[in-house]
Amino acid sequence: GGESTAYIHRVKTSLWEEYAGPRGVPQFSLEEEAFRLVQSIESGELTDTKEFLRKVRNDMIFRGVPPEFLPEIDGDEGQFSL
Repeated sequence: GGESTAYIHRVKTSLWEEYAGPRGVPQFSLEEEAFRLVQSIESGELTDTKEFLRKVRNDMIFRGVPPEFLPEIDGDEGQFSL
């Protein structure tokens, strides 16, 4: 076991691309959005409610929400994972 360091970088403004100005958020067509939604459903990404609750709970912990407001996850009461 060595020591690890993680860095998170959040881009708030896009870089200039060959002086053409900042890049905008890509807009997907309705067909592309539907395709991505079906892929997420078929992979189980959108149907795993325990995983969703765990992510919401971790986000609440990260944002400093007091423990009494955190949702309980079956079998994980009192455990905090970041």
